[in-house]
Amino acid sequence: MKKNIFQCEKCAGEKYKSKFASVPVNVANRTLVVNRVAVKECLNCHNLHPTSAGEAKINRCLGSFALLLSDNFPKL
Repeated sequence: MKKNIFQCEKCAGEKYKSKFASVPVNVANRTLVVNRVAVKECLNCHNLHPTSAGEAKINRCLGSFALLLSDNFPKL
């Protein structure tokens, strides 16, 4: 059985550490900071890569942000 090896997109490093971190996301000339995202940190260049669970959380947060900006958001 072949092990799935993760490679960094910047430096092609194969050693990484799993952790939770805050990830900035640029949307519509704004920077949103999504907290506690599951990421893999490259031990060579310290670049952060979101895991599949981390990507799902970022997408949920972006969906909530889009709902806040839409006209269909209920007024309180």
